Amino acid sequence: MALFDRILLATDLSARSDRALDRATMLARREGAELVVLHVIEPVPGNRYYPYAQPLPPLATIARQQLAHDLGECLERTRVRIEQGEPAEVIERVAREERSTLVVVGVARVERFGRYSLGATVEKLVRAVEAPLLIVTDRPRAPYRRVAVAVDFSSVSHQTVALASATFPEQPVTVFHVHTPMATYGAPDTPSLREQLRQIGESDMAAFLASLELAPDARARVAGRVELGDPARTISDVAERGDFDLVVVGTRGRGRLFDFFIGSVARRILDHLPCDALFVRESR
Repeated sequence: MALFDRILLATDLSARSDRALDRATMLARREGAELVVLHVIEPVPGNRYYPYAQPLPPLATIARQQLAHDLGECLERTRVRIEQGEPAEVIERVAREERSTLVVVGVARVERFGRYSLGATVEKLVRAVEAPLLIVTDRPRAPYRRVAVAVDFSSVSHQTVALASATFPEQPVTVFHVHTPMATYGAPDTPSLREQLRQIGESDMAAFLASLELAPDARARVAGRVELGDPARTISDVAERGDFDLVVVGTRGRGRLFDFFIGSVARRILDHLPCDALFVRESR
């Protein structure tokens, strides 16, 4: 059974979101999954064409026409939903209604059918959506081949590595940990100290890999990698060099707990990551 058998694509119909559409249809074909495409029309207070209490405006018809054109032959295997409201709230609600196992969005920067692009909504979705959230930045030319899982050796890291290895059963998976140098906390940054920190990181990585509950074939595809530096910037740098085309990040908590655990790092990964990112919430 496919892990992602019910995929929800949220699109604002911009050119940038075409990348997310292409990736979602590629994944749906690979997984044999049901694909639902959602476009949210955002009401503008004071504009008679966008009142909450009125039927959907003519933009709904325009959106359906564009989606039919963009989906092409995939339209027959896809359900289209046009909704009205605040984008993040609607996407989270529809994901629950559809029991989506994967939500796909693009980082869109071109406003067209609403006041805000999906790019302004992504952080809210990382907080709110229970299903794994795939954020697409690159135009897909092939299935993901170089997958990295950013870990902090916590329980959510165990779950994220297991999901990544199951989702990509033929690709190597790099378990990637960035050890923050003590200079960040006011200690002197010397070569000897950095080497000690690297050894600590390597030791922690070895213990983490040994503790993973993976089948032998999955374990053979998993390798650890430790770097020193700022986590978000380091991940961005190695992805920009082409080491990875997908980074998987585990999240846990909500509200202030989300910020305390991984919110700031997750936000900076979104700001700097030059490749696609899959955010996975810790299961309860």
